[in-house]
Amino acid sequence: MAGSVAEGFQRARRPEQREVRRQAILDATRVLLDRAEVAEVSLREIAREVGCANSNVLRYFGTREGVLLALLDHEWGDWLADLERALPAAGTGAPVHVVARTAAETVAAHPRMCKLMSALSGLLRTEAPESVAAPFHQASATRNLQAARLLAERVPGLSTPLASELMMMASAYVAGWWPLAQSGQDAPEPPLEDPDLVRPHTFVDGLARGLHLMLAGLLVESAFVPGAPTAP
Repeated sequence: MAGSVAEGFQRARRPEQREVRRQAILDATRVLLDRAEVAEVSLREIAREVGCANSNVLRYFGTREGVLLALLDHEWGDWLADLERALPAAGTGAPVHVVARTAAETVAAHPRMCKLMSALSGLLRTEAPESVAAPFHQASATRNLQAARLLAERVPGLSTPLASELMMMASAYVAGWWPLAQSGQDAPEPPLEDPDLVRPHTFVDGLARGLHLMLAGLLVESAFVPGAPTAP
């Protein structure tokens, strides 16, 4: 079976055949990420899950990092589609807390995206060549703009540049908050010895709170701080 699959990968010549092969590799990587962390998903494991040689994976994505970065772009696109469906309609003047909560809940529904965002700095810093990193940077800028426009169409006073800034901050927030929230989700809550201590939020609650504060802060800054970006 593995031999016939590998031969099929080698025979792919037309663009549509190549796309089928790329999708098979991405689907296999999704399966692996559903049961392991990013660091545990090796090139060998991806090839084994697909049923092909390592060289076949490299032919389509260049490196292991290339596979994971391409998958992140796909997952990001899936999240954007879910976000658009979940948010109130454009032009309805959605409250900030509703937008923040909706965004947080839809992000949490895409754990593969969260895992990959948490590992992003390592993926770009290690062995990803410019031929792999540059297309990802371009794709991520496009995704950022798509998300920014979705939000700007729904939040009064939020310009696309401000929404784009929000998305950059939110990506960093997800990258840091996801592994921290996951590490303690099954642990029993210890007693709080100091009344000023606050129990950690769940991932969704913490992200919703963070997005709310960032979004509200950007809106206040644009309204009251001279020289701050404003809606056109």
